[in-house]
Amino acid sequence: MALSDRIRDVFVRFKRVVLFASGVAIIVWFVFFDSYSLMMRIQLHREKSQLEKANSTLREEISRLDDKVSRRLSDDEVERIAREDYHMSKEGETVYPVVPK
Repeated sequence: MALSDRIRDVFVRFKRVVLFASGVAIIVWFVFFDSYSLMMRIQLHREKSQLEKANSTLREEISRLDDKVSRRLSDDEVERIAREDYHMSKEGETVYPVVPK
């Protein structure tokens, strides 16, 4: 083998190593350090899934509350709410408060 062949082999190997190292560096940059890196995308995807789940739960709660608001209350329910929540009583009635232990 001539000296020129050896130099050419060394140059080709060096070129391959540099290209490979550059490719690895670019991949590492995109996976870890870029502003839209793979790690950031995974974190954002998880957060989006959690927010969508919470959003659907809140939408169900809103629809349940809308149904409850649109429903008319009977006289018995109004009386029960007045007695329990607002501590109202009928005339001549004695109310004894119950303290839970």
